[in-house]
Amino acid sequence: MSGFTREDLPFKYLGLPICAKRISKEECKLLVDKMIARIKVWSTRNLSYAGRVVLINSVLLNIHAYWSQVMILPKRVVADIEAICRSFLGKGQSVMAGAGNIAWKNICKPKKSGGICFMSIHEWNKAAVIKNIWAIASKKDNLWVKWVHNVYINKDSWWEYEAPIQSSWYWKKLVELKNEWKDQINTSQFAAGNYKISDVYNHMTVGNQVCHWSKQVWSRMNIPKHSFLLWLAVQDRLKTRRRLVRFQIATDAQCILCNESDETAEHLYFCCKFSKECLEQVKAWLGWGATTISLQEIIRWINRAKKSKFGRADISLHSLDFSLSYLENRGAFYGRETILKCSR
Repeated sequence: MSGFTREDLPFKYLGLPICAKRISKEECKLLVDKMIARIKVWSTRNLSYAGRVVLINSVLLNIHAYWSQVMILPKRVVADIEAICRSFLGKGQSVMAGAGNIAWKNICKPKKSGGICFMSIHEWNKAAVIKNIWAIASKKDNLWVKWVHNVYINKDSWWEYEAPIQSSWYWKKLVELKNEWKDQINTSQFAAGNYKISDVYNHMTVGNQVCHWSKQVWSRMNIPKHSFLLWLAVQDRLKTRRRLVRFQIATDAQCILCNESDETAEHLYFCCKFSKECLEQVKAWLGWGATTISLQEIIRWINRAKKSKFGRADISLHSLDFSLSYLENRGAFYGRETILKCSR
């Protein structure tokens, strides 16, 4: 008569697994598979780091958003999603052994604090689930909230309520999150106001220190791939030859630009005779008065410079940083003679 069919648990509804117990990693496999399928399509293209950043932020990290608003994702699933995103950022693939260039928790920091402003999946999941806590507190007019008040809370205060020992895992976790959250807010104002997941997420992720180099690295005047490379350089996370030797990926740590010392980030910017000469030519062209050859100090100098000089100096530093890395890679694959040809 009704057209409904009887199903056994677990089953899928609107693309989500419905179960009577704690959701398992296996039941979330569909979510992980969707992300891997996207990456397999993208991996056939020669995407830059900056292009991968855009795809991760705009596509990959939004795939889980629908699931996160309905359930608390298992920690192993969150770890898998982070590993997939980290792998795609580092190598353009969905599977990668070992850690990335920079810790994921640091990548998720705001740009002003040294990160790329990726969404922290764990924190966003919490912010999305807290919306259910707000709905119960504000007694929203929907069937689920009415059922919760009649079956669980009755006439008790929601903020003082404790879950019975026989309650489901999800309900216990929701009450546990409620107790954690109520110590950070004014409960009356929280229940009376409107709820935005982004506002709660930002509240949960504040408190990071501001990096002195963030404005220069992420200046809107710079080419994105230049900004990303400089972001790695200022944190000493470039894949220099000494680092590759340490991880047994390469056998020779000598700088391909000068052949006089081991290649490290400090040497490449700008202790290397070749890169130092390039820097001096850029300084002369811009009329810089700075005598320092330290990358960090050069950024500080640009930060203190007059606004009329700032744009050209900032763009020049990004371009020089990118050009040195380009020449180093060309030299590694085609020999040092190609560096001399490209630099003329």
